[in-house]
Amino acid sequence: MTRPAALLLALLCLGPSAAAQPPDLGARSKAAAAAMKAERYDEAARIYREMLNAVPNEPGLLMNLGIALAMAGRETEAIEPLERAVARDPSLMPAHLFLGTSYLARGEVLKAIPPLERVVKAQPGDTDTRQTLAQAYLAADRPADAVAQLRRVAELRPKDPGAWYALGHAYNALTQGAMAAFDDEPTDSAWRQLLVADALHADGRYTDAFALYRQALAQLPAMLSIHDSIAQIYEQTGHPEWAARERAKGTLPAADCSARPALCAFRAGRHRDALEAALRGSGREADYWRVRAANELALVAFAQLEKLPDSRERREVRATLARAQRRYLDSIAELRAALEFTPDDPGLLDDLGTSYYFARDYEAAVKVLTPVLKAEPDDPRLLTVYGDSLLQLQQLDEAIAALQRAVDVDPGYGMARAALARAQVQKGNFAPAVRLLEPMLGEDTDGSLHLQLARAYAGLGQQEKATALMERSQEIQRAAQERADEIARRTISPPE
Repeated sequence: MTRPAALLLALLCLGPSAAAQPPDLGARSKAAAAAMKAERYDEAARIYREMLNAVPNEPGLLMNLGIALAMAGRETEAIEPLERAVARDPSLMPAHLFLGTSYLARGEVLKAIPPLERVVKAQPGDTDTRQTLAQAYLAADRPADAVAQLRRVAELRPKDPGAWYALGHAYNALTQGAMAAFDDEPTDSAWRQLLVADALHADGRYTDAFALYRQALAQLPAMLSIHDSIAQIYEQTGHPEWAARERAKGTLPAADCSARPALCAFRAGRHRDALEAALRGSGREADYWRVRAANELALVAFAQLEKLPDSRERREVRATLARAQRRYLDSIAELRAALEFTPDDPGLLDDLGTSYYFARDYEAAVKVLTPVLKAEPDDPRLLTVYGDSLLQLQQLDEAIAALQRAVDVDPGYGMARAALARAQVQKGNFAPAVRLLEPMLGEDTDGSLHLQLARAYAGLGQQEKATALMERSQEIQRAAQERADEIARRTISPPE
């Protein structure tokens, strides 16, 4: 239920008690209702307070006061009368709804969930409240519960692109949460290699994925699904006979599926069953199938958008996919189409400006991001993209101001520090550049940070330090090139 719909119901709920009140209170009730209808919420709240002086603790009045305050953006004040209303009459569902949304607006997610759950239980067809409850679950790091609510929303509103879009993002949140379980694994661990291989495979980088699958399989021979992935690569690269041989190696007796239900369900294409089994399980294999199954279900949800009339949601998903595939011009086109549905949407403009940045159209990036930055002046990522665009346009003073702000907001943001250091070097401010770069040298994977620091020391007249840094930069570059050459020599070989 949307807030206006809940508001209408709340006003109707007040009717019987108002009719039983003295004429002056009945007139004031009508005046309050008129103020609410005209969106004069502060005026309505004042009238409801005055009425409560005559009839203290009347649940309908307490509810409507809370609703008026919430609609006026005064959620903190709304909570007290709403709590009193539901304590005196638990059947007032609009009061529970606005109590939940008020707590949610205040960031008190755990307090928001129970009243919203109560509304959903009492009104199972109320898809708007289900979506609000899903939002609260996501904020509380309960993506599986959010998925359950949004799946029902999509079932009730199958032609609503927003429902499928929200469901897809909830599945993505579940995927990201499952991936976080592997954060404590070493970067070269078999499980991390397997996840990277899956990502490379999805990106069409078959040779790189093949190499990592082989390495992961050597350490995780029980993960028979890796044979499926390798067989798919064989098919995608024109080796069907190799694919058949590889698949034969991954045979799992049906009796073993009782012990590994997530694996068997996923291999059978029953991704919801695989996810549910993984959520019931524990250990690294269960975590892995949570990642894979949730990701597949997200793709299915987003694919529903292509079956519906054109929408902002469809265009935004297409833009996200294009940007992930580094097709930045396609991403720009899709985002511009999305803005036809919701002009001046700050999130779309942010994505559009970022896509222009990656497409190296820095003038367009600055133009698009300028109004977004006015609304979000302390977003370090946004400040960095904006500032680096200005740097590329050689607008050094403006670039330094934006990048310095990004570093002030988030001192550990490496992209902002590196961009600010480049700007300072170009401006001739060598000492600040040194202070920015020296703590970052351990993160240098391509030699660029050492090169910038060498230029800064040269600018300060410390040539010996500059020479040593330049030599180290060249060593890192050579090592990076050797790694690239080794990767380039990878091939897709026959089954072992």
